[in-house]
Amino acid sequence: MKHKYFMPPAIAAYLLWLINFRDQIAIKGPGLGYTGPQITAIQLFCTLQIDAIQAAEQTAKDAEQANSDRDAIIKTNATALRNEIQDIKTKTGYDEGVGKSLDIIGSEITIDFDTVKTIAKVKKTQDGVDIKFTKEHCEGGRIYCMRGKETEFTFLATVTHPHYIDTRPNADDNPSEVRKYKVVLVFHDHAVGLDSDIAEITV
Repeated sequence: MKHKYFMPPAIAAYLLWLINFRDQIAIKGPGLGYTGPQITAIQLFCTLQIDAIQAAEQTAKDAEQANSDRDAIIKTNATALRNEIQDIKTKTGYDEGVGKSLDIIGSEITIDFDTVKTIAKVKKTQDGVDIKFTKEHCEGGRIYCMRGKETEFTFLATVTHPHYIDTRPNADDNPSEVRKYKVVLVFHDHAVGLDSDIAEITV
């Protein structure tokens, strides 16, 4: 499952509010005693923020696409390059000095970016829910959670160390709630492979 960029909920809500306020002040402003220039000035305050938010969103989307394109190129060419490296090691002129110069000595770790999958485990502690996962030679993971009456997983954190503690209190001050967690691995800041199996706990 690929996790596409999404605007943070608080920013998305503020953007909708700004757009509505900018449009409605033009309608309601005259009745409140505002002149045309005053209304235009107020609308400019909104427009500058709207433009900044939308520009940042587009930049983030472009960056994610660039990361996706990069990973596709790496995946397409990495296997062929590994085969060439193996062939180099069979050449008559190959020795340890050549291997050190090319930095091709040692074990070679291959990651299948389509199927790599972590194992997530959760445990209740005095500080909160302790979430651990295996890195599978990746750089970290994105943690998602669904708790209580929620019907969808939401992003919780990105970590490079395979360990995170969810310190949030139960929703609506409930004495207990069921929480479900899943982790997707990250390589070069891009989600790869499959979601972990869901780890469930009551806290």
